[in-house]
Amino acid sequence: MADAHSAQVQTKYAGLAHQFEDLAQQHDADTLGIWVFLVTEIMFFGGVFAAYAIFRWLYFAAFAGGSHLLDIRLGAINTVVLLGSSLTMALSVRSAQIGNRRALVFFLLLTMILGGTSITKNSSSTSSRASIGPPKEMF
Repeated sequence: MADAHSAQVQTKYAGLAHQFEDLAQQHDADTLGIWVFLVTEIMFFGGVFAAYAIFRWLYFAAFAGGSHLLDIRLGAINTVVLLGSSLTMALSVRSAQIGNRRALVFFLLLTMILGGTSITKNSSSTSSRASIGPPKEMF
């Protein structure tokens, strides 16, 4: 009986997931899920930025000393690489959705190359900073 009802609902509403009775219920669940996700992201990143602001205020000299060790060019390159890898991953998902296998493989390979670039760049810059040691203003 439940299988017949499920089959009838599936043919009546194209795109309806099996756990929902109708499209309105599915839409309400989607909306609730998005709002829960957004609220948790705001709570998490609000805490991260608040902690950053507090520690920057408490340890201003350490932040000022450490900022002179940063290379803006490398940071900008890393930002572009990370944004590019996010874009290529989104494009690979879209390629999979429309069934374009060639584009999917291309974008996944490009994502892996950009990810490897980011990891290599971060590991080399971290090891070079570790050899310098902490700034004198920290102590």
